[in-house]
Amino acid sequence: MLERMSKVKDALAKRGVNQENSTTTIKNIEIQMGQMAKQIAQIIERQSDQFSVTNQINPKEHCNNVVIEKEEKEEKDETKGKRDEKERENKRSEEKKIKKKK
Repeated sequence: MLERMSKVKDALAKRGVNQENSTTTIKNIEIQMGQMAKQIAQIIERQSDQFSVTNQINPKEHCNNVVIEKEEKEEKDETKGKRDEKERENKRSEEKKIKKKK
């Protein structure tokens, strides 16, 4: 019975030591996590200072818009010119038909 009691005491002592070790390990991990969080915050702050956002107009894009608008206007003018020419031809042919009838 004494032998069994001493085994139980030894087991409880080992368990207590293990629990203390676990508690110490957990505290160390918590400290390290806090240190890493501070380092990450510092890195993010440095990066945000380096890569500040500034909005700028792309001059090439603006030029492209102007060119596109000009091209569209030229296409419209060409189409309108062709339409006007066809109308003139139709009027001439009608006038010729009227003259022939007289």
